Amino acid sequence: MTREFKKLLKFIAITAATVFILDFMIGSLLEYLYNKMEAGERARAHFATQKSEADLFIFGSSRALYHYDPSILKDSLHVEAYNAGRSAQTVLYHLPVFKMILSRKKPKAVILDVNESEFLYDQSKYDLVSLLLPYYTNPAVKAVVDKVSPGYRYFSWSRIVPYNSSLVVIAYRALGFGSRRSDDKGYIYFQGNRTSQLETYKYCGKPITIDPNIVDAFREFVQLCKDNQIPLLIVVSPRFMKVDCERKDLLEIKQLADSMNVRLVDFSTSPKYLQNLTFMYDEAHLNREGSIEFTKDVIFQLKHAQE
Repeated sequence: MTREFKKLLKFIAITAATVFILDFMIGSLLEYLYNKMEAGERARAHFATQKSEADLFIFGSSRALYHYDPSILKDSLHVEAYNAGRSAQTVLYHLPVFKMILSRKKPKAVILDVNESEFLYDQSKYDLVSLLLPYYTNPAVKAVVDKVSPGYRYFSWSRIVPYNSSLVVIAYRALGFGSRRSDDKGYIYFQGNRTSQLETYKYCGKPITIDPNIVDAFREFVQLCKDNQIPLLIVVSPRFMKVDCERKDLLEIKQLADSMNVRLVDFSTSPKYLQNLTFMYDEAHLNREGSIEFTKDVIFQLKHAQE
C-alpha cells in the first residue's frame, strides 16, 4: 500500500466521520426545533400523532382542515375532537397518521374527508408524503414511504434529510417570526369570499387514471376502523361548481365505499351550498360561516348513523 493511497484513505475516513458527526448534530437540533414548534401544519400534525387525546379525529386535505369545527362537534356530541386535516394530503398520508394515533389510543369515531379526485394518480401526491419523514422510524410511516419513495431508504441514516422540506419553516418559527393563526383543536378557517359565480366544468368523456396505491391505502384505512370497531363516516365536502355529468373519479370512491359497507355522504353538489355564495371562500373551500353550517350538517349525519 503506497503512502499516497494511505493518505487518501485517511482523508476519506476523516471526511466521512465529519459528515456523520455534522449530520447528527445538525439533525438533532432540527429535530428539537421541529418538536418545539407551536404553530403551523407541522406542529398540528405532531400534536395529533404524538399528544392528542381526542375521541373523534377528522382526516383529509385542506377541505377537512377548514371545514370541521371541533368546538361545535364537542358541544353537540360531547366528545373531544381534533382536526388532523392537512393541505393537499390524501389517504396515503392519513393512513400512517391514523396508525400512529391508534398506537396511543383508540378513537371513538373517525371522519375521513375525501376529494372527488382522491383516487387519481398524481406524482405530487407521492412527493407530499415526504412530510412524514420526521416519523420514518415508525413502521406505519416506513411502510408508506418505502412504497411511494423507495429510494429514500438509502438516505434514512441521515438525521438532516427528514427535515429538508421543513428547513425554512423551522428556521422561521425558531426565530420567532410568524403570528399564530386562529387554531382551535387543529381547525383553522377562512374569512370572506373570493368566489363570484358558479362555474360549470366538463367531465363527460374525460379519461381518468386510478392509482392502486391510494386505493389500497383507502381500503386499509377503512379496514383498520372495522377491525378496531371504530365508527367511520366518509364525507365529500361541498364544492362551488357544477359538472356536466357524474364524475367517474368520485364514482370509483362511492363504489368502493359501498362494497366495503362504509357510509359515505356526498355534499359536493349539495344545493344548500351551491345556492348560497355566502358560505363559500373559494371554489373548493367554505369560509367561517360555511364551516359552521357544514359542521352542523355532518353532526346530523353522525347522529343519524347511530340511530
